[in-house]
Amino acid sequence: EDLDDPPLAASQIDRDTPVWSTELMFTSRQALLKVMKDRQLKLAPLIEQRNRYNEALAQFTEIQLQLQAIVDSPRTSFEVKEIMFAKDATSTQLELLQECLDRRVKDLKCRSLRSSQLRLAKKLPDVPNPLVVSGKPSVGLVVDLAFVDNLVEARILSWAAGTYIDALVVDTSAVSTELYKKGVKVWALDQIVPFKVRDAASNGDRPRNAEELAKKALPLEEPHMGFNADRSRVRPSGNPRYMVNLIQLNSEYEHLRDSVFFAVFGRSLLFDDMESASEYRTFLVRKGAYPPPIFSLSGEKFLSQGVLDPKAGKIPKELQFVFGEQDPTRSADYHTLQLEADMVQDLLQLVAQRATVKEVLESCDINQLDLRIRECRKGDPNSNAFLSQS
Repeated sequence: EDLDDPPLAASQIDRDTPVWSTELMFTSRQALLKVMKDRQLKLAPLIEQRNRYNEALAQFTEIQLQLQAIVDSPRTSFEVKEIMFAKDATSTQLELLQECLDRRVKDLKCRSLRSSQLRLAKKLPDVPNPLVVSGKPSVGLVVDLAFVDNLVEARILSWAAGTYIDALVVDTSAVSTELYKKGVKVWALDQIVPFKVRDAASNGDRPRNAEELAKKALPLEEPHMGFNADRSRVRPSGNPRYMVNLIQLNSEYEHLRDSVFFAVFGRSLLFDDMESASEYRTFLVRKGAYPPPIFSLSGEKFLSQGVLDPKAGKIPKELQFVFGEQDPTRSADYHTLQLEADMVQDLLQLVAQRATVKEVLESCDINQLDLRIRECRKGDPNSNAFLSQS
């Protein structure tokens, strides 16, 4: 019944009912309404508290699912996973990681600036920039088109590039001829035989396709020194890698790896040390194969026909041109760091929300609350039990 219903009117009472019985009915009715209102006053805040708990529990579950989705993502770094797999990941731990990421991004920017300044400083001041004086369509200087983040590797590759490094790359030989007459070192793309991929299906050669370009490396055969019993290749020691694949190029210039930079480096290899380089070269010679140009991180190289020269075969202390670092906003490292920083920011918000919701859940003894609600509902005035108690 509605608790606000008015008392029964006199006309609604049997006229044959004794007066004392009528008075008793009015008294019981008023007592019943009072008990119901008292119980509702007690029950209302308990129900409201239970609803808040249910909402907090649903929110907590949703946050946990979002956190788990981020942790399960293949893009999530090991550092983030390690923090989130801890028993109680805290905002403090994530904030420390965020500070570390910010420092790494800042370091990338500073290193790029220092490297750009170094590269510019190595250019002779009395040599004008061909891009400015030519007045003709051009792609750019070889040294400005490619980037190498590691300074040691940058110096080795700059040395290996030789006289090509300060050439101006243009589209056509017509432009290159005109610029050559003006005293500009120039290199036309239509004068370069580009790298081709051997296509097994057609038994012919073809340019790299979009998928291969996206890998940012030429699909060259990995260096090896024969085969094991299981036909797996024996990889040389010294971590050999192709120089042409060590450079970084902005996406719009990736095709220059096939033309300009394959022409510059060919299949030249960089080893960590000269001993490993020598061992690999000896293996090729014994096989009757012609070894490619081989360099080491220690700044040494084999000259033609394997000559070792303490003077000509060692990197100079000063280089006129040095490949700089890639613009951090274009580099893969910077992109990865930015994604991770954004992910950590999302995690921070979720962890903070989870902590707030968790406080709500932990502040409520749900078992005790449900017990109090049941106790209040035991005296439901609409039930026969309640009426008999009244």
